Amino acid sequence: MNIVHYRAKVKYPPNCYIFGTLKSEGTWVYGEPHVNTRIPHIHENEHKKQPIDVNTLGRSTGYCDRRGELIFEGDIVEGQTRHGIKRCVVQFSHGCFHYGISERGSSTKVHPYLLNSKVLVVGNIYDNPDLIQNKHE
Repeated sequence: MNIVHYRAKVKYPPNCYIFGTLKSEGTWVYGEPHVNTRIPHIHENEHKKQPIDVNTLGRSTGYCDRRGELIFEGDIVEGQTRHGIKRCVVQFSHGCFHYGISERGSSTKVHPYLLNSKVLVVGNIYDNPDLIQNKHE
């Protein structure tokens, strides 16, 4: 079984021809990234690569949500916090993946919660930025 390590959105560089079968721009692709090249891309398998927007690149957390969907950095999850169930962005910091909410009135102090299989992926910050709640509510 292949393990998906990263995902990113397809983005074509201007004035550049790339060989192979390409997916539509904006489509999510999964695999191993190569970003320090002239054209950043993801290898979906040994013979297939897709150009990517490195700003959308996210690592797999290795966790699945309660529906069995793999969770990535940048996903928006609904999870239990000390303030009830909230929508939060999945991040990696301090050596672990977590989701968290900003303390009221602060853009820097975050109460992190470790990922678990009880959270639910509801979208991501690239396709659904409107799903995340205001940091200062």
